[in-house]
Amino acid sequence: MAFPNESGAAQAVAAAQPMDRVRAIVESVLGVAVPGDETNIIGLGANSMELVRIINLIEDETGLRLRFEDVGFEPTIAALARNIEAAREHEAEAPVPRGDAREAEAAVPARSLPAVAGIRRNEGWPVVKLAGPTPPADAPGASVRAFGREPLALAQLAQLLETLRLPGEGQAGHAAYASAGALHPVQTYLYAKTGAVEGLQCGLYYHHPRSGELWLLAPDLVLDESLYEPLLNAPVYRSAAFALYLVSRPGAIEPSYGQRARDYCLLEAGAMAQLLRTRAPSCGIGLCAIGEFAFEPVRDWFELDDDQACLHSLVGGAVT
Repeated sequence: MAFPNESGAAQAVAAAQPMDRVRAIVESVLGVAVPGDETNIIGLGANSMELVRIINLIEDETGLRLRFEDVGFEPTIAALARNIEAAREHEAEAPVPRGDAREAEAAVPARSLPAVAGIRRNEGWPVVKLAGPTPPADAPGASVRAFGREPLALAQLAQLLETLRLPGEGQAGHAAYASAGALHPVQTYLYAKTGAVEGLQCGLYYHHPRSGELWLLAPDLVLDESLYEPLLNAPVYRSAAFALYLVSRPGAIEPSYGQRARDYCLLEAGAMAQLLRTRAPSCGIGLCAIGEFAFEPVRDWFELDDDQACLHSLVGGAVT
């Protein structure tokens, strides 16, 4: 059986019945024939990325956007067709007045999934290029709550952050941690204290995971220990050389995963934190994960969207 390619799937099945139209789209994405309308396509090799691509193609053809959570638990051709009909009925229940249709259409931006990229654009901040070999895998080190006073070499920090590297646009390869739909909506920010990292100015940086660069957002910023719980966490931060903040960007994932987007961001942040802890010992770095951090007083320095949130943080320094 010949399958239409994804870009031409919508045109190739435009005149078919709804179930047949859905089948053609599903088979074009999976590259295999689906035995029956009630066959769960997960068993045929479909993953979350392919479900998103199917939803996108259905929207391209029908103009109806299915929610991932409505189809993800029962991914069959029949279920997709039922959801299309339900979405069409829901749209019919609340028609746009004729006089307002053009205005409503103009108010909706053109869809491009993900609608918001998880990776920031460079807006002219000073850039520090990081270069370092990919470190070997290690067993996770124990949490370190006291750090050496000697400055870290920039190469040590670069080696640690290299573990979060993503393949460039069009490049082969995979991230070392899981991300729902490979959308990577969790961003990494680094705060370096004065003189704590050789060759790195004090301040707040955004870590670009594809270019391996640090973008200086706020030079000479002081994040003091009052932002941390005073009894246990403030003393740890006081002796640290740097802090890492894992920040969600919901706009990069909500179009695909709806209400589950925050859960997936939290899972991704946990995977990133564990990966950093695993690699830190081979870099000569100790890390301590600290979940409780007063983020709101300093969030303006991060230059974030209103819906972004700090999910987790780690502080680190030289191993004593």
